[in-house]
Amino acid sequence: MKKMKFKLIATTFVLLLGMLGNGMCEDNLTGANGVTGGEQDDYLTYSLPFVKDIDGALDTVGGAVPLVFSAQALFMSHWLDEGSNPSPNGMNIHQKYSAAIPVFDHFIGYEYFQADFEKARPHTLERDHTIFAELNFGLLTLVPSWTYVDNIEDSDSGEIGLAVALDVLLNPEFSINYDYDEEKGYYCEWGISHDFDFGKFGTFTPSMVMGLNSRKGIDKTCLTHIDWGLEYTLPLSKHLNLAGFLHFTKGLEKDEGFESIVPWGGFGLNFEL
Repeated sequence: MKKMKFKLIATTFVLLLGMLGNGMCEDNLTGANGVTGGEQDDYLTYSLPFVKDIDGALDTVGGAVPLVFSAQALFMSHWLDEGSNPSPNGMNIHQKYSAAIPVFDHFIGYEYFQADFEKARPHTLERDHTIFAELNFGLLTLVPSWTYVDNIEDSDSGEIGLAVALDVLLNPEFSINYDYDEEKGYYCEWGISHDFDFGKFGTFTPSMVMGLNSRKGIDKTCLTHIDWGLEYTLPLSKHLNLAGFLHFTKGLEKDEGFESIVPWGGFGLNFEL
């Protein structure tokens, strides 16, 4: 599955998303929910006992199961959610799990996302349940989705979304979601990124994202923020990687609570089978 960085995804890329981030765009909808799994045959950890054997065993399990499964854990100083910062204090801990069935060159799947906060009461702010399809057409990837948003303290809501990614120079991505239930508004993101691949030594990815809110919880349409991200991903094995990221975010509409957060960051563990 292709990497998208939006939350679509979530964002998500998402996806992008996707998956991206996807940069944070750390929250993404598609195969980017996990690792893009290496095509290489050697990893820095293969000098350790059993790591290569475990990878071989996971390859056998993955070949026997007609699913693409991924899991992600993120630990962050802040959470940039549609241009706002719902948890300004304490560690943010996110978890995401997805499973998808390949259908020719496409995928149909389910994703579960949960946002937890160290100092919040209750600790869990939101749980999302997403049904998505990843449609691959050469250089173009489309990810339509439906999400049930389980807000712990506020009213639940439903969203429909679409993420679009092009596998060309700077990997342009676009995502849009519409809250048809509670807030009845749109949120969009545009982003670009570029991977510098160093093989078994990892991948360095700078990115830039801009958001726009159209009457989703506010009474007007405005640009929300611009975000510059730096991410370094180290493949620990064929199925597991470790990613560290640093972001610089500038709020563009402070009257609506879209705060500047400069800088913020964290790290994530990603697994894919």
